[in-house]
Amino acid sequence: MASRPSATGKRKDLSASEKVQVIEYKKENRSAGVRSIAGKFAKKDEILEHYSANKNAHCKRARLSQLKNVDEAMYEWYQKARSKNIPVTGPMLQEKAKRATEELGDAAFKASNGWLDRFKKSGEAGGVSEDTVASWEEGLPSILSGYSPENVLNMDETGQFYQALPNISLPEMSKQCTGGKKSKERVTCAFFVNAGGGSEEPIVIGKSKSPRCFKAIKDRSQLPCSYFSQAKSWMDFNILDEVLSKLNRKLARKQRNVILFLDNAPCHPPDMKGKYDHIKIVFFAANCTSRLQPLDLGIIQAFKLKYMKLMLTHVVSKIDDCNSATEVCKSVDLLQAIRWIAQAWESVSESTIRKCFAKSLVAFPADHLECDPLKDLDSGELVQVTSLLSDTSPVSEPDTPSAVEALEATSTLPTCKELSANWEEEFFSTLSASTS
Repeated sequence: MASRPSATGKRKDLSASEKVQVIEYKKENRSAGVRSIAGKFAKKDEILEHYSANKNAHCKRARLSQLKNVDEAMYEWYQKARSKNIPVTGPMLQEKAKRATEELGDAAFKASNGWLDRFKKSGEAGGVSEDTVASWEEGLPSILSGYSPENVLNMDETGQFYQALPNISLPEMSKQCTGGKKSKERVTCAFFVNAGGGSEEPIVIGKSKSPRCFKAIKDRSQLPCSYFSQAKSWMDFNILDEVLSKLNRKLARKQRNVILFLDNAPCHPPDMKGKYDHIKIVFFAANCTSRLQPLDLGIIQAFKLKYMKLMLTHVVSKIDDCNSATEVCKSVDLLQAIRWIAQAWESVSESTIRKCFAKSLVAFPADHLECDPLKDLDSGELVQVTSLLSDTSPVSEPDTPSAVEALEATSTLPTCKELSANWEEEFFSTLSASTS
């Protein structure tokens, strides 16, 4: 009978970082004895999954909850509340934090005024956990192992008005675009980019299945964008599944495998993982996409600036034939918008894409030498768009926004299905279930 381990021998739980080192060692030393590393190496996939899910690299065991503490839970709640246009006050945050504490079983937490001040300050920085970002950076080499820059992809969506002048009132319009007339004036655009600076054809999602302006188009494959329809002009899983299935078939023909980074949007369900043979899906850490997602770090901003320039140039050229710039905008149809979207997207430089990947850390050592993507935004182009905004602004709006202000105003349009009416109860129930 095998002897029991010595009572004095204490088992050592390796951190995720140490386990990844074991895996790398096994790759380089394939003749290493099984008995010496079997216990550690047996959970290779689990360890890498641990990293790709962005757990803390130095923790000994993965927690059941995806939200590490009350701060992260509250930032998640705050984002959901703001997406429902609910005004959030300090006392409200403290009240909800107390409930989150109960659900998470964090007896040490106190929703004090000091905590509230710290939470507000962290919220100004986007609520990003520096520990999570550091863990992400540490784990990336293992996640990216075996993939060339051209096979490291990011996909994300953005909303785009196509019958409205860019101005600082757009956030108010975005609150109304979930239904009624406003929803007909916008589309959702989805973009694929890779760390080598390449990109795929844009995806455009409109409300109408058969827009009138498409009547003369015999073959939609000739459009410069892939067009889909959805009742609210949103991305949903059915559309995403069709897009990824098509991409997967394309990759299969080329015998190519890619890794695709996605954010945690509702239309990107976790069970997508493993569905596509040639696409490995990895999700960014919750609440960290403003620091980690390449498309959010300047690529979409560059696209929107170029689209704005095309639209405003058109408005200025037609304004003498109409009563107002608003009237010109309302004459723009979906087909024209699609052409501008394709033209603007094609104008986004490979340099901008590569630098945004480098800034996001989803990159390779040589790319970190110069990684400020905003330097690629032509200052002359910014000035030109600001001038065009001034030329097209109604007399009733004396405060003409700059190009940067107009870009910020279009960054909050919804691209996925809204939260349910019972979103708050569902949120706290999830917290409770994660600790049971």
